[in-house]
Amino acid sequence: MNQTPQHTATGAMPTAATRDNDDDAIDLGRLFGILVDHKQWIIAITGLFAVIGVIYALLATPIYKVDALIQIDDAPSTNPLADVNSILGKEPPSQSEIEIIRSRMVLGRAVDLLNLDITISPKRLPLLGDFLVRRGVERPDFAQGWESTWAGEGITVSEMPVDDAMLGSTITLRVLDESHYELFLEGESLGKGSVNQLDSFADGQLNLRVTSLSAAQGAEFSLTHISRMQAIEDLRSSFSVAEQGKETGILSWSMTGENPRKLQRILNTIADIYYSQNVQRQSEEARNSLEFLDNQVPKVRAQLDAAESRLNEFRTSRDSVDLSLETQSVLERIVNLEAQVNQLELTEAEIAKRYTPSHPTYKALLEKKAQLKREMDKLNAQVKNLPETQQEVLRLTRSVEVTQAIYVQLLNKVQEMEIAKASTVGNVRILDDAGILPQPVKPKKAMIVIIATLLGGMLSVGVILLRAAFRRGVESPDQLEALGLPMYATIPLSDEQGKLSRKVKRATDKHSRQIPNGLQRAIRLTWLSRRYAACVPACTLQ
Repeated sequence: MNQTPQHTATGAMPTAATRDNDDDAIDLGRLFGILVDHKQWIIAITGLFAVIGVIYALLATPIYKVDALIQIDDAPSTNPLADVNSILGKEPPSQSEIEIIRSRMVLGRAVDLLNLDITISPKRLPLLGDFLVRRGVERPDFAQGWESTWAGEGITVSEMPVDDAMLGSTITLRVLDESHYELFLEGESLGKGSVNQLDSFADGQLNLRVTSLSAAQGAEFSLTHISRMQAIEDLRSSFSVAEQGKETGILSWSMTGENPRKLQRILNTIADIYYSQNVQRQSEEARNSLEFLDNQVPKVRAQLDAAESRLNEFRTSRDSVDLSLETQSVLERIVNLEAQVNQLELTEAEIAKRYTPSHPTYKALLEKKAQLKREMDKLNAQVKNLPETQQEVLRLTRSVEVTQAIYVQLLNKVQEMEIAKASTVGNVRILDDAGILPQPVKPKKAMIVIIATLLGGMLSVGVILLRAAFRRGVESPDQLEALGLPMYATIPLSDEQGKLSRKVKRATDKHSRQIPNGLQRAIRLTWLSRRYAACVPACTLQ
């Protein structure tokens, strides 16, 4: 009696430890078996997600892309003072041109021309409406009078001025007939209007001109007039500009949206506006430069006359004075440097109108100007070592020659500006007009179906494994022995027994249960016989 508990305790301890280790370990074979047992559920859920992915791919609204190609030439500017770029270096204009393209000056003009601040949304059938319209399904007879619109139905609005209080409000337009419509705001009627007439509603807060009305009676459209700034921001968000390569001057424009024809019209309009303002800007630059030069020519001419008069008077007072070879060489170098400095000063006057002194271009000009002045200071130091007469002659001659060089240069630039003004062209060239890509960029139908299928498979497997983790049940005889329950035999699962049970099952009764057969019946008879045999001695004693 004392040994049995010890033996039981000793045998139970390793069994419990073994069971704890089994709980902590991952049994891949068991997990695989669970997935095989529930393969029907996995296949069903995965197939369901795949079907959902296919339906979404077919019903999703396609997104198209429209692109164009623009070139910014490195043609010389019409500004006569731009020659300094050969000395200072010229920064690429691509980034500044991109900012001009995306500015309100260009995009705002496109919004005004195309009425992009007016949004028109036709009402569709739920879920299938857009799909049917894309397939060209026109209104059937049984849908007469429905508020939904079908293929071939639409309206055109040319004007919709509203007060600030009505900005952003959604107005419903209902078609009455081919020439009349009715407006509603939050279910209340605002009045009726006619095609090609500027009608007033809501005590003048809303005005509307519908230029075309091609829809069946009862069809409804939602109209919204947003603010101009909001329309520009919406256009800017869907419009992208990027340079192809590095400092190539080739800009790629693109837009994405549901209506490719509308996008193509918008992109071509933006290109035309940008090209026109570029030509106008070049012409304005030439006109401003010509005006500046015309004001400088008389001043420089007066300076030249005064310098020549002083030189002639000095020579007359001193009889004949000639420059030595050394003085003549110094004079030529000084005249050359002063001509460059004067050119930089004229350029600085133009650059100061565009940039601040901290700008890299302005800084480079100032550094170059300081370098030239340092060289002139060295030459002036050499001049001080010359005789006094030679110094005075050199100073007067230098003044004459420098002023004369500036005067001739200004005259040449005036002629160039007059020619440039008469034949101004922009430095922008449209290489490719806006074109529609043949295939939509979104949605990626194959990718959607694959992702939906994978998601369904992972979700089904995850749910089954999670369910099995919380509902483990009895999986081995060791678990029963650990609980103190005796095990007499282990009966393996028989696939043949399952087949026999399915054959014997009543085919006419859907709720019938499987009839015990074969091995199951033998097990039940064995159990009954053992119970009866155990009861015989008791019955005999009684």
